[in-house]
Amino acid sequence: MCPSKILSFLKVELSGGGVLLDAQPVDEKRYPLAAVVDRGSSNKNRGSIVHLEYSGSRDGNISDSELQNLFLIGKGIVYDSGGYDLKVGGNMATMHRDKCGAAAVAGFFKILNLLKPANINVRGSLAFVRNSIGENAYVSDEIITSRAGVRVRVTNTDAEGRMVMTDLLCEAKEKVSFGLSNTRFMLVYTRMIVVLKK
Repeated sequence: MCPSKILSFLKVELSGGGVLLDAQPVDEKRYPLAAVVDRGSSNKNRGSIVHLEYSGSRDGNISDSELQNLFLIGKGIVYDSGGYDLKVGGNMATMHRDKCGAAAVAGFFKILNLLKPANINVRGSLAFVRNSIGENAYVSDEIITSRAGVRVRVTNTDAEGRMVMTDLLCEAKEKVSFGLSNTRFMLVYTRMIVVLKK
């Protein structure tokens, strides 16, 4: 499923509740590492960055320090060929599932929409990008400057998950800098969840 179809699906599934959805193309200035992975894709398969937000109601006189804040970053590689470090020997089969981290985050927001829990704010950022091969695709030994200003040397184009999630994590960290306490970040990959606590 290409990013535009995923976006259409999410708009239907997450409508009519308390979840806000904002989607935009992968912007090279805001998300340079995701953009380098996306640049090998055709126009039909251009990537999208999706932001989801849920703000639960507050029970009674709950203070800001008691409010739970959760940031979820979902890996949504819609298809992973491995890029120029091509997956071989049948290892490319089922790589349409490399978007399951982002799908899990979207599913969590669907549950929030249905249950409407109180005393919690949840933000999600999903990177739906295809790791393709083409004349504009990124290659090993490229050096890209991330959103945080850190230079990243590509050593393997099949490490695209880290590339697309790094700038989203940096952006989430920037949003927390205004002093939210009780904040957790979760990076959701296809087979792994990483939890970071502020």
